[in-house]
Amino acid sequence: YSIRSLACLIIFNTILWKLNSVKRIKSYQFTVIGILFGLAFCIDYLSVFIVLISSIFVLKKAIKKEVIDFVVGISFMLIGLGIYHFFLYGNPILTPYHFRVVAIEKIPIFYKGKMSYTTEYHKGLLLGSKLIPNLKTMLLLLFSFFRGIFIYSPIMLFGIWGHIISLKKKIWTSFNKYALSIFLIYLFFNSSLKGEIHWSAWPGSFGPRYLLPTVYID
Repeated sequence: YSIRSLACLIIFNTILWKLNSVKRIKSYQFTVIGILFGLAFCIDYLSVFIVLISSIFVLKKAIKKEVIDFVVGISFMLIGLGIYHFFLYGNPILTPYHFRVVAIEKIPIFYKGKMSYTTEYHKGLLLGSKLIPNLKTMLLLLFSFFRGIFIYSPIMLFGIWGHIISLKKKIWTSFNKYALSIFLIYLFFNSSLKGEIHWSAWPGSFGPRYLLPTVYID
C-alpha cells in the first residue's frame, strides 16, 4: 500500500499548496495541478475517488481558462497512461489488475465455513445491487478490532471532531467539507461491498487497508 500512500501524499500536498497560496494561483498552475493529479492516478488507479473529489474541490471556483488548463494537464497524463497500456496489453483501458493471478486463476478460498474463489472476488465491483451501505459493515469498519479504523488510529476521532467544529465556526469550511466527503465516500463505498471477505480486503491481515486514504486527510 506504499503506492497508495504516495498517490495520496501527492494529491493532498497539492491541495495544501493551493490553499496556502496567498494570492490566487495563476492559470498555468492549474495545468501543474492537473499533471500532479494525473500522476497520482497513474501511480495508483484505485485513487480515482480522491482524484475526482479533489478535482471538484480545486475547480469549484475556477474560471473557464483555469478549468481548461487543468483538463490539459490531467489529460496529458491519462493519454500517456493509455498509450502505455496499449503497448503492454493491446488496449488502453486494460490495467495490470486485469492480469493478476487471483483475477484469472480460480484459486479456492475457505473462509468461516464458506468456500469461495478468487475469480468471484474480482468479478465486477462486488457491490450491492444499489450501492447501499450496510450499517453493520460500516460499524465494523469503524470500531471492530479486526478492521476498525478508529480502533487502529483513535486519533482520527479527534480529526473528524476537529473538522466538525471548524465547520460550525466557519473557519475553513471548504476544506472541512472536502476532507469529510473523502472520509464518508470511502466509508460508504467499502461498506457496500458484498460479504466480509470483500469489504475486509482479504482477511489475511489486520487493519482497515481500504480506508487508508482517509488517514491522510483527517
